[in-house]
Amino acid sequence: IRFSRHYRGQVVIILIAALIPWASNIIYVAGWSPLPGLEITPISLAITGILLALGIFRFGLFELVPVARDILIEVMSDGVVVLDRQHCVVDINPAAERLIGVPREEGIGHSLENIWDVWPQLSTNFDMARETHTEIALKRESPFFLEISVTPVYGRKQFTGWLLLVRDSTNRNQLEGTLKQTNAELRAQISKIEKLQGALREQAIRDSLTGLFNRRYLDEALPGILLEAVRDNIPVSLFLLDVDNFKSLNDTHGHEVGDEVLKMLGSVLSSKTRGCDVACRFGGDEFVVVMPGLPPAKAFQRADQLRVAFRDACVLHGDVIQHTTLSCGVAVFPFHGTGPDEVMRSADNALYLAKSAGRNQAVLCRMNGNVNALNDPNRSAASPKGTSPKFYG
Repeated sequence: IRFSRHYRGQVVIILIAALIPWASNIIYVAGWSPLPGLEITPISLAITGILLALGIFRFGLFELVPVARDILIEVMSDGVVVLDRQHCVVDINPAAERLIGVPREEGIGHSLENIWDVWPQLSTNFDMARETHTEIALKRESPFFLEISVTPVYGRKQFTGWLLLVRDSTNRNQLEGTLKQTNAELRAQISKIEKLQGALREQAIRDSLTGLFNRRYLDEALPGILLEAVRDNIPVSLFLLDVDNFKSLNDTHGHEVGDEVLKMLGSVLSSKTRGCDVACRFGGDEFVVVMPGLPPAKAFQRADQLRVAFRDACVLHGDVIQHTTLSCGVAVFPFHGTGPDEVMRSADNALYLAKSAGRNQAVLCRMNGNVNALNDPNRSAASPKGTSPKFYG
């Protein structure tokens, strides 16, 4: 009765095949046969043979044999423990004996709380309405983990106990631990690679001597700065600076002193510019400063402030104290050009005029093609202190 429909068909065939000869023989002996004198038992045996053949070929009588439940539970690799409502062990298979360390003879009929020390903590998390899962670590010679599934058992809609399915999850935990460690090492390597990539990117856009941006960065950043200026409707000032008589300085005091002068100029530009400004070493002893938001008049003043700050600084190299000056050409977008190349050419023209006028001064390009020159009041030549700036055509 408990078999599935297919196996019930096998049993029914066997029972009918066995009962037919008995019934026919009883009918013949009792004289109830509809054909007096005819022995119907051999005929019933033929029918029995037909039914058995149907069972063999139709229902797979010799091929499909139901497996006994008890044998199946005994050979399972997963542990099975059946508990009643009081947590007493009703049944336990060999795999469960091995996994939880409770022999069958000590378990059957005893409360699991008394024979397995971890059960009291586990049982508090179980739910009578649904299956629950948990994992525990047991104290043994080596790390040992168990995955436990607890299912409430109901008979005739009444709660009758618990079914525990116990599985060894040690290998899985070890693999997960190894995977976590590998992932952590991989993340560390990725972080290291990202830092190296960041350092490489920084090196690619930074001048190694002064720490300022290099020409490559300026070529990439300036078009974007001008586009943002158009969008925000603000001017952008560009200063082109050149150290005065730098070749003579190198020839006289050596390249080490020249490098220190360039470093000092880089330090001045870093300290005197805003976070939104861009200070670059354009090449050799030429530097470029881009200052968004400064109109021509303020740009002219800021350029001269940078010139004065550099003039007042000095380089100490051994016994050599070196004061140096610079010349600066100033151009403002969009007044002196509508693109990066035009603005740069305007600043370069202004720088050329600053050097031609005697160096150590800032020159602002004018919209009509002239320049406005602001001289150093401490220079021996050019306009004396307090005079108006000169204009150079």
